[in-house]
Amino acid sequence: LKVSGGVCVLQADCTMGYMDDNGHGTHVAGVIAAVNNDIGSVGVAPQSELFAIKALDSTGGGTTTTILSGIEWAMKNNINIVNMSITTKDNDLALKTMIERAYQSGVLIVGAAGNNGTASGTEDNVLYPAKYTSVIAVGAINDKEQRVSTSATGKELELVAPGYNIYSTVPLN
Repeated sequence: LKVSGGVCVLQADCTMGYMDDNGHGTHVAGVIAAVNNDIGSVGVAPQSELFAIKALDSTGGGTTTTILSGIEWAMKNNINIVNMSITTKDNDLALKTMIERAYQSGVLIVGAAGNNGTASGTEDNVLYPAKYTSVIAVGAINDKEQRVSTSATGKELELVAPGYNIYSTVPLN
């Protein structure tokens, strides 16, 4: 990955700066922007400018406050697209307000629909923040272009993309 910069907005531990100590962010960033270095996978947009916003800790935990700080940093730094591969069942008014503010300022926000889908795929179970109208909700399909059974479904779902057994910038264990 070629990271142009970033910020750690955690209230506790930023000893590693914005470096990912969980792996999920690096994996998603690789799918998006991994450069062709003749070693591993290449992202779908390898020429894009990539910024890291660390709003969750090494266990993937965080607070509304850290997420809001990350979105605010993106707006202040003229970030065009924010990926939010996080989910919650809670309709958080502060989060909704900040996402709407970012959207109104021209930030395109893409969010994971959630991994709480069922085999039937008939439920309306898209999670927040993807459930907000100002977020592009993305579900997951497999290599046969079939919905991954755990991928959320519902009227908010706007796009599906490969999301199962994806090779990226985090080695498999």
